[in-house]
Amino acid sequence: MKKTSASFLGASCLSALLSAMPQAALAARCDPSSWKFCNPLEGTIENFTEFGTKSVQALLGLIGTVALFLLVVAGIMYMTAAGEEEKIKNAKKIVTGTVIGLAIALIAYSLLVTLSEIMGVR
Repeated sequence: MKKTSASFLGASCLSALLSAMPQAALAARCDPSSWKFCNPLEGTIENFTEFGTKSVQALLGLIGTVALFLLVVAGIMYMTAAGEEEKIKNAKKIVTGTVIGLAIALIAYSLLVTLSEIMGVR
């Protein structure tokens, strides 16, 4: 179970980061047959700060999607428990863990934004 969810999470992160780079725009500007180095991020990301911002936004979107999925699964588990204490207990654990994880992610993002404003990065 852990191996499958880890590979799903890795594939989702990779696809979210690759979606920030439109391939058609990249192919129009870069000629691989030339001798010069082609910047794979040309036209999509201007500097490292923008790359960090887009990466964090993609990661937060992924975290929100996973949290929503886990809350739906926990709700279904809770409704189908039919009074069995163990199933109800597991559903409540999933809800608690999801809410705590989502809160940690949002607090971390707000700290990141606050520190970047204080340091004048933006």
